[in-house]
Amino acid sequence: MKHNLRVKGYLRYGDDFVLFGESRSALEARRDAVRFFLLQELHLTLHDRNDVICPCGRGLRFLGCHIFPTHRHLKRQTWSRAWQRTNLRNVSSYSGLVRAHSDQAARKQFAWHILGLLDDF
Repeated sequence: MKHNLRVKGYLRYGDDFVLFGESRSALEARRDAVRFFLLQELHLTLHDRNDVICPCGRGLRFLGCHIFPTHRHLKRQTWSRAWQRTNLRNVSSYSGLVRAHSDQAARKQFAWHILGLLDDF
């Protein structure tokens, strides 16, 4: 993506990706190049439901979190799942998720939750 298509800003995780651009018209032109590249080089196609161009200020849902230009936070469902599934074996994984995508208050709340798990141990 970065080398062949010369995209300045993008996020990628596995086969999911997000492109950032200066204008809608620039992104529409990139879309055609991405479609061609995916089809010719990787034999993949874009899913119509996920092929969306939207303004960054509105936020973007990607991999369980809302991404905004100035911050990001976990979706409510992802937060609930992390809260319910956290145990002593996976505490580092979920605390990393919360630390990366939550504000100070949520991180503190999750830390207290972890302390409660340790008390039960």
